Amino acid sequence: MDWEDDWVFDYEAFDLEHCEDQIFLSFIVKTFNLYVRNESSPWLSLLDKINSLIKEDGYKLYVSKRSSGNDVYGFKEIFKRKITLEKE
Repeated sequence: MDWEDDWVFDYEAFDLEHCEDQIFLSFIVKTFNLYVRNESSPWLSLLDKINSLIKEDGYKLYVSKRSSGNDVYGFKEIFKRKITLEKE
């Protein structure tokens, strides 16, 4: 059986659609691990795209340290979200 490219987001064991932000962001950071990422692919463009999406939620992926001359990524909160409930 062939899997769709986005199978990981629907895989129940990961529960990425309903997990806490920190769990989701930790998963995303792992996709940019220097042992996982394909340096010949446009992974940096993907990182920029993800940052543009998660910025709205107050987060950013960033270089948290260097290892063997390579960037190692982490995530951080860039602002606290205000959650307002609208009255009906």
